[in-house]
Amino acid sequence: MEAEIAWNCIPVPVFGNPTSSRIKVATIGLNPALNEPRLPTLINYHKKFRDELTDLDIKDILSRRENYFSDLQSKWHNYFESLDSVLGRVNHFWSFGNCVVHVDLVACATKERFSKTSEESRETLITNCHQHFLRTLLKLPENTLLLLDGKTACDEVLKAGRVSFDSKPELILINPRMSGLRGSITINEKPFRFRGWNLPVSKLINPLQRMELADWLREYCS
Repeated sequence: MEAEIAWNCIPVPVFGNPTSSRIKVATIGLNPALNEPRLPTLINYHKKFRDELTDLDIKDILSRRENYFSDLQSKWHNYFESLDSVLGRVNHFWSFGNCVVHVDLVACATKERFSKTSEESRETLITNCHQHFLRTLLKLPENTLLLLDGKTACDEVLKAGRVSFDSKPELILINPRMSGLRGSITINEKPFRFRGWNLPVSKLINPLQRMELADWLREYCS
């Protein structure tokens, strides 16, 4: 597992400020992309190892995370652009630049796409980051809507608390076959609503497919 982590990249558990009272929605994904141009690296701070980072470095890192979406000088990663196109169709106020943050199950970037790492490494990374992930979720305002992007995000979040489903799995798309779940979850006595789907938005190449997902979400996200 250690050989698959991009150690030069500093962990990013959340993009945006999870403690802001403006937050209404949190999207949940797998891990930061290695080709994220604004991912903080040790090179930026002239360090070779993470434990060499100073308090001043860490303060800057936290600021960069919190202001990721508000920094208008740089383009967001394509992953966020795809998700944002869905969010905007559900509710025109919903945007990463407004009231949405993104939380990853694993805070470390990997040298290969997460899905291409070994199954054992994926399981170990998710397990090792689990408590950090939960701490980030618990910083969110109560009743934040969690949008679980893909099967792994659904499985891991729904194992973390007491779940109440609003319905059985619902068909969203026929080709590719996509199903959705909706309900509520209580994590450490903190309540959240959730909507989840089994295929990551990044795999929906056709904009019409994203529109179908947005239409399903809008029906249950009044």
